[in-house]
Amino acid sequence: GTPRSLADSMKVFPRWRPKATVFDDTLSRGFTINALFYNLVTKEVEDLSGLGLDDLQSGVLRTLRDADDTLREDSPWVMSAAKLIAEMGVTPTQELRVASLRRGIVEGVRQKMSSRGRG
Repeated sequence: GTPRSLADSMKVFPRWRPKATVFDDTLSRGFTINALFYNLVTKEVEDLSGLGLDDLQSGVLRTLRDADDTLREDSPWVMSAAKLIAEMGVTPTQELRVASLRRGIVEGVRQKMSSRGRG
């Protein structure tokens, strides 16, 4: 039958092991609205950041952590932000706008995009 819990999943797929907790996965997301999860058991949306649902309803794009740190660690988040802004009409926070224009961040995006073009 269909697995009903993580323990049941381990019986059906014995070699599969979760690589991270939901909390770890939440922290790996760039933005609060990307850190929302649908719980298949409770059939509810879970917002472990505590900000994602409010930001989604308010149309705000906010990083989970400090915007400078988030964009410096993974500069393609700038491109993800642009896509979310264009597709969803969300408004980035002032902190995110300022961080996305910093010279080091812009250079990181350029380098990442040029390396993708070579593949």
